[in-house]
Amino acid sequence: NAGEYTSPIDITKASYNDDNYAVTFVAGTPVKFTITPKAVTITVDDASKVYGDADPEFTGTVEGLLNKGDLGTISYVRTNTDEEAGTYPEVLDATYTASRNYTVTVVKGDFEITAKALTITINGSSDTKEYNGIGQESETTVTPSCSDAGFDASKFSYTGATTITKQNAGEYTSPIDITKASYND
Repeated sequence: NAGEYTSPIDITKASYNDDNYAVTFVAGTPVKFTITPKAVTITVDDASKVYGDADPEFTGTVEGLLNKGDLGTISYVRTNTDEEAGTYPEVLDATYTASRNYTVTVVKGDFEITAKALTITINGSSDTKEYNGIGQESETTVTPSCSDAGFDASKFSYTGATTITKQNAGEYTSPIDITKASYND
C-alpha cells in the first residue's frame, strides 16, 4: 500500500572487528521506505440526448489502474438536473471509492440536450359565400396541429392573414405562407 514506512536499526546485528577500538553501537536514523500513490485518470465521455428523452447511460475510460476493483465500482453520473435544450459543460462526473494507493484525476464530460424535432401542420379554415355579382373576400384563419404530446398551441403564432378575393362562383384555394408561422418554446 502507498504510504511511508520506517524501521528502527537493530544494533544487536552490528559488529566491528578491530581490537584497537572499544566500539559502542548507537541506533541512528531509522530505515525509511516510501511508496507513492499511482496516478489514475478517469475521463468521462461527453454525451447528449434529445429534449424530452431519458438520459443515456454515461460512459468513460480509466487509465493507470492496476486492478479493476481497486477503486470499487466506477460509475458515471450527471451532476445537474437541467432539462432545457443547451450545452452544459463539465456536468458529467465519476464516482468511485477512494484508495490511498491512487491519486485520482477526473476529467469531467460535457452534456448536451439537443432540440427535439417538431412538425407542426398548419391548416387553413374554409369559408362559403353565395354568389352576389360583386367581388367577395374571405379571410382564412390559421390553426396549428401536432401529434407530439409536448406541443402547446398557445406558443404558436402566425403573422399576417390569408385572404382570397373573388367574384365568380367556384372553389378557390390559397396557399398558407409558412414563413409567417413561428413556435416559441
